[in-house]
Amino acid sequence: MEEIIKYIEDNNLAKVSRKREVIYPRYYIFNKLRDQGYTLEYIANIFNKDHCTILHGIKIHRMYTKQKDKIYFQLTEKERDLFGDKHLIRPLHIEVLDCEDLKALKLIKKRIKLNLYEYL
Repeated sequence: MEEIIKYIEDNNLAKVSRKREVIYPRYYIFNKLRDQGYTLEYIANIFNKDHCTILHGIKIHRMYTKQKDKIYFQLTEKERDLFGDKHLIRPLHIEVLDCEDLKALKLIKKRIKLNLYEYL
């Protein structure tokens, strides 16, 4: 948690802005904190926002993730790399080429079933 708060401060994600470069990473972090069990009010206090803003950001994050929105994934790449969600955007052919054993292939198969890859 402290790592995320430091990241928010260092990257000015709590500042008032409507730029995608700021709000998309913010939405990603809203969702990450909520998945870790933090309340909407607690997350809102970190960002100096209203709990409704947090809820809206989480809904937008889930919508863009489900749609595999390329701009959203591009603008949240740094956060996904840092917080361990890189697999959400990796193209299938790169994942297969990097695969080194049967266990990794089974994981790829599971991810294909969940439709987590971009197809070329």
